[in-house]
Amino acid sequence: MPDKAWKAFERRVAKWFPGGQRRGPDQSGGKSDVIAVGWAPECALIKRGQLNYRAILGKCRQAERNAGPLEIPVAIVKEHHDADGDSLVVLRAEVFRDWFLPPRSWTPPQECPELPGAPSEAPARCAPGSARGSPADPSASSTDASSP
Repeated sequence: MPDKAWKAFERRVAKWFPGGQRRGPDQSGGKSDVIAVGWAPECALIKRGQLNYRAILGKCRQAERNAGPLEIPVAIVKEHHDADGDSLVVLRAEVFRDWFLPPRSWTPPQECPELPGAPSEAPARCAPGSARGSPADPSASSTDASSP
């Protein structure tokens, strides 16, 4: 019996995640398509021309229902016969905010004025072009090679 395209898609997506694997048949429901630590991927291979906002939203909500409390629910969708690299990896805005943005009550550190809400003066480590906690001038160094 030939392999179903959607099963093959789920197996390929599972390979994207370290240690990921496709979940086998699940009679109880409520499980993600792919077993991946920290993620709850819901895969969808949709017939050409039928991939629309409602289909994507439905897969996002299904991923959310199936996700554990420490798993990021994500829908991975594509049209049949499209390249896997053209798949859409989708989170609803509310889920994205909850997982990746600071809480709305968060205030920026007082030392970096480029962040909204910070004071107007800041230490040199916040200078444009500098990495956090590093000097603005890459040639400046706190250690000298000729020092003992």
